[in-house]
Amino acid sequence: MILKKRYTASCKTHPKFENACTEIFFAKAEADNFAKSEEVKSLQSVINLLALEYSNKNNQSDSHAFSRREE
Repeated sequence: MILKKRYTASCKTHPKFENACTEIFFAKAEADNFAKSEEVKSLQSVINLLALEYSNKNNQSDSHAFSRREE
């Protein structure tokens, strides 16, 4: 938090650095968004694997119950 305040203050006190500060700000925001999107992709992969595993277990128990009814 202190670093953010210093960073913001230096951008305001040195107008010639304003463009550089803006570029750094947008680059950081883009990096944060990329990291979040990668995290979301990773979580979606885990959820998909768990859903597939759950679905397979349900199908196995359903087919097992069905085969017992036929006997």
